[in-house]
Amino acid sequence: MSAPTTEPELAVQILHVPHCPNVGTVRALVQQALTALYLSATIEEAEGPYPSPTLVINGVEVIPRPDAIEASCRLDLPTEAQILDALARATGKHNPDTVDRGTSAHT
Repeated sequence: MSAPTTEPELAVQILHVPHCPNVGTVRALVQQALTALYLSATIEEAEGPYPSPTLVINGVEVIPRPDAIEASCRLDLPTEAQILDALARATGKHNPDTVDRGTSAHT
């Protein structure tokens, strides 16, 4: 009988200012990416003076913050592909959407 496997722990945070209109979009993209990789994680949301929204996975920002440290509205939301890649790096899981299509031997 094989030993049970454990998934690497995931710390997912969405940092945002109060009433940020983009939090729902980022939250939905994170849920889609988690589902695509068969992962589960609790998404912690922290409200405060952040460039908003900022997505952090295991302590690494998916899109690094702009130079402005104070509260601001971000328009550079992470894409689902960027979130998938960040989750795959954090867990060592393969991102099914990342395929090297340029090296195919088929013609």
